[in-house]
Order: sequence, then C-alpha cells, then structure tokens
Amino acid sequence: MEEVTRAEGDPAQDLGKGLLGAGLAGSLATLLRRRRRVSDWAAPLALSGAGVAILLERRQSRIDEAEDAIVSELERLDPIARAQVLKAVGQKTLALG
Repeated sequence: MEEVTRAEGDPAQDLGKGLLGAGLAGSLATLLRRRRRVSDWAAPLALSGAGVAILLERRQSRIDEAEDAIVSELERLDPIARAQVLKAVGQKTLALG
C-alpha cells in the first residue's frame, strides 16, 4: 500500500505559514501602535487571509490524496472484505470520537 505523508519542507505550506505569521505580526504591531483606521489593518489582514487560504487548500489537497489512496486499496478487495474493513474503520473512528 502506498503511504500518503506530508512532505517535509512543502513550499506551499511554508508559504502559507509565512504569510499567516507575517499577517499576525503585522496585526500585533498595528494593535500595539493603537491604529484604528481600516487602511492600517488592510495589509496584515490580507496577509493572514492569504496564508489561511493557502493552508486550507493544501490541507484539502492532502485529504484528497489520502482519499484516493484509500479508495484504490478498497477497490482491490472483494465486497465482503471491503465491508469488513469499512466496518472496522467505522468502529475505530467511533471509539476515537
């Protein structure tokens, strides 16, 4: 079975984290300077928003990759074995929740 893992040093994830961090730092600086104008908050909020968007897109991409790998493995099984695996996964998932 192929293993789906997060690549270390993923450029998209690093960019997202960097933008989010810069946006939060900018927001903190704006807050500490007691700025209240919308224009003072625009850049930090835009950076934070872009960072969050990139991170969410990357997360969805990883979910899709994992889903494809799982479906591919399940398709290799006969229907009874597939049902047993899905039952076991469902029981383990409920036990974790």
